[in-house]
Amino acid sequence: MVLGIVRASTQRYNEHTFFSLILVCWAADVHKSDESNKYKHLRQAAERATQKQPDEIHLIRAPNHQWTNPAAIEPYTTALHAHGFADAGIFTVDVLPVALQFLLKESERMYAVIYEHPKAGIWINFVVLFKDGSSITFTNTRDRGMEKRPGHPTVHVAGAAAGQLYSIAVAQCPRQPRKVLTPESLVTEFEKAWADGIRWRKSRGGISVAEVASVALSRSGQPVRVLRPERIHYIAEQEGKPEAELKNVLRRIFESYSGVTKAYLVSVKYDESPQIWVALCLMSASREMKMLHAIRSIFKSLFRKGNDLDIMFVGDSEAARIEAVCKPFFQCPSE
Repeated sequence: MVLGIVRASTQRYNEHTFFSLILVCWAADVHKSDESNKYKHLRQAAERATQKQPDEIHLIRAPNHQWTNPAAIEPYTTALHAHGFADAGIFTVDVLPVALQFLLKESERMYAVIYEHPKAGIWINFVVLFKDGSSITFTNTRDRGMEKRPGHPTVHVAGAAAGQLYSIAVAQCPRQPRKVLTPESLVTEFEKAWADGIRWRKSRGGISVAEVASVALSRSGQPVRVLRPERIHYIAEQEGKPEAELKNVLRRIFESYSGVTKAYLVSVKYDESPQIWVALCLMSASREMKMLHAIRSIFKSLFRKGNDLDIMFVGDSEAARIEAVCKPFFQCPSE
């Protein structure tokens, strides 16, 4: 079973509208036989990727580090200083080609990390550690489908500026007791988080075939992810005046595409992220890009900037899960 998601977005953090395709259980389709060449290549790539992950890392203080692209680093540090963050050190990593800068806002018990990697580029994370040992990370990188360690969700806001991402972190961070942080403790916490994450990943068999497929398909900026269906949580039917208008227009579109048999508009969460998305879930024999582009265009014309819609193609098992919380707003008369 393949369940695909397209994200149509009216949000623009840059000059390009975000539009992503997510394939759920795509790897399961190629695993029809262990002799499948495609599956074998993915499995081998997963094994190599797991072996490359060091069990531990150690930060090396580098106060005189020269950034490769200081002009890209400066807007981050300027914005963070304006929001009350203080410098907490620049470091390199002993076994990885990455440099990073910590900035700490002790009053909020939140820290930021600016990363520079020769291939991945420059990005920023905001991190909060909780007293119960859990954490949450807010990042402006794209979600490429890597699974998150339980109790440590990551919220992706691709392309967000530092100030935008900080506002989202403040608004969405769970209200629970936070761990006290100091510039000295950040190094220990960071190294521990890496070791704990690698131990968890290797304890479950290492990087999975689905994760490797997701990273491969999203290479070179392609807006694609691969997810297991267990990572999707259906919450309730999405209702309201604009949603009713959207459903009415979509019914007319689906009537012109004979492959669509059922359609649902439902709110969803992914993994343990606090973000709630709206998903258009389709049972359909047709996955024409022309139809997807029509849906995206209609959505953008009806909703204001900052709204997103995921479009999923679902099979019988996923439809049953959805119908536990949401009835179809469109159903082909022959069904």
